[in-house]
Amino acid sequence: MDVEFLKSIFEKRFAVPDNYQVAKLTPQQMENLGTVKSDLCDRMELHL
Repeated sequence: MDVEFLKSIFEKRFAVPDNYQVAKLTPQQMENLGTVKSDLCDRMELHL
């Protein structure tokens, strides 16, 4: 999943973008749990 897309969700207080559904985004988000991709974990954890 694109880091900028995830960042935009975070910046909007985790609101789902208009063109997306939670049911479709959830499996993609679950795949990112425990990721070793530094772009997906390092940038996001700085904000949490």
